[in-house]
Amino acid sequence: MADAPDRTVSENESAAAPDDYSGRVLGDFELVRRIGVGGMGQVYLARQKSLKRQVAIKILRGELAANLTALQRFQAEAEAVANLTHAHIVQVYMIGEADGLHYMALEYVDGRNLRDFLEKKGVPELPHALEIMRQGASALERAGELGFVHRDIKPENILLSRKGEVKVTDFGLSRCFAADTPLNLTQSGVTMGTPLYMSPEQVRGQPVDPRSDIYSFGVTCYHMLGGEPPFRAATAFDVALQHVQGTPRPLGSLRPDLPPELCAIVHKMMAKRPEDRYQSAREILSDLARFKDGLGPAGAGPGAVTAFAPALGTSSTNVPTLGPTQVLSHPVPARGGVWRYVLVGALALAAAGAGAAVHWARNPAPAAINPDDALADLDPAPSQVREKELKRHLADKMIRSEAAVDELLELAELYVRDRRFDEALRLFEPDSIRRVGALDAIRDREQLAILAGLGRGVVLAHQDKAEESNTEILKVVKAYAAPAKGDVPGAKAKLAGRGPLEAFFSKAVPNLNVGLHWRRAVGEALDRNEKNLGGKMPDELRRLRILPAKGPPR
Repeated sequence: MADAPDRTVSENESAAAPDDYSGRVLGDFELVRRIGVGGMGQVYLARQKSLKRQVAIKILRGELAANLTALQRFQAEAEAVANLTHAHIVQVYMIGEADGLHYMALEYVDGRNLRDFLEKKGVPELPHALEIMRQGASALERAGELGFVHRDIKPENILLSRKGEVKVTDFGLSRCFAADTPLNLTQSGVTMGTPLYMSPEQVRGQPVDPRSDIYSFGVTCYHMLGGEPPFRAATAFDVALQHVQGTPRPLGSLRPDLPPELCAIVHKMMAKRPEDRYQSAREILSDLARFKDGLGPAGAGPGAVTAFAPALGTSSTNVPTLGPTQVLSHPVPARGGVWRYVLVGALALAAAGAGAAVHWARNPAPAAINPDDALADLDPAPSQVREKELKRHLADKMIRSEAAVDELLELAELYVRDRRFDEALRLFEPDSIRRVGALDAIRDREQLAILAGLGRGVVLAHQDKAEESNTEILKVVKAYAAPAKGDVPGAKAKLAGRGPLEAFFSKAVPNLNVGLHWRRAVGEALDRNEKNLGGKMPDELRRLRILPAKGPPR
């Protein structure tokens, strides 16, 4: 069974609680105080002595650590998840063992989880809810790109920081200590936390892929927006059965004030059959963006917005949908535009999130936070929040250079989405690249030239400057790609297919897949160029148009 809902240890529970290791030192980490106890172990706020930063330390329960097979699985999964770097995914720093205690060091998140928020604050305002959905879907998009399946998306695993950031935690860990035995939903004491959000294929014990996480995320969003999960029952078995056979009450009947098209997005995520759901989190983000754009520009009045309906596929779920010419029946804010309301939601998130760090833990009531202080830390647009974070990461020389290469592309893509093409192009000027602190470790001039040329090519493609884009990318290919095997004489034939460009795409870093992000970006850019040029494409670029297959789900 997956991790039980986490809880804070109260004074009344202290007698039954496990030993408190506060004050102990585990390797490089000094345990400051215990912040939670959960099904997998204890969580501590800790100080990493070498880097002088706060981290969260998860100490595994003794009986779990004693299971050698499960422990090996946990170590392998943690090593893989450590390379899953994203702004909205809790970063795993390392795993270790000291004095017989097996632990994991993670990013410290100052805030609370979504379940705590719902219990203490109730249903969030719409702009706030949209931000939670957008940032959570962004985390799932990144995980899906790299072939990760979370398997336990639920409100407890969605963390809300004081600064308005959403972080998904526990990636890959839910299966580590339960994969050897089938899930028994009839056993006594089984937690209700996970069955409330399980996908039908999980209940059936079938193989899962990222679409299973999309279902669980949809159930989580339903709970967040509707104030209750879609299915409730006396036993975990009955809840799980409803995920397979039951039809949830239409979200709009719980919340008549919600826009019908937002309800449609949630219900599409919750389709029983995986093929009827969104096929990727990127599709969710696209529909959320369309919905947000539909809220109208500043000054728009009621009735000024044309709605959209997501393509729901064939599903038994009864969901109200809108035709392409219908208008929203609910009034649209007349002043300030959507970002004014997103800022209000972000402030609500900041005010609600003050408190102890959250890592598999339910936090005590938060301390009050000054709204003026929160305003200073927030930007009105989510893209600006992410831009600030990316710039901070890129300036940090402690960030791995491979991750920085990935985040540089993400920043460029952010600029492209905002149509800030000049700023995107400046990122890939040689002088600009050399000023990126996190790229200091890259001294190879070939790799820097490849980074600059491919980056400019990608940006120019999105400006629909196809010929200029092809020229930039072609320069890189001619200078740094390995020759075809037939062009390599005699003894050098073994080197064919592995030049500096191929090294850049692979990055030679196990599990990180930085090159995959770049490879897909270049492939999509060249595909766009070919369409803009009426099918004309230099032969040397055709092989780069073939997008790499995504790896198998983890």
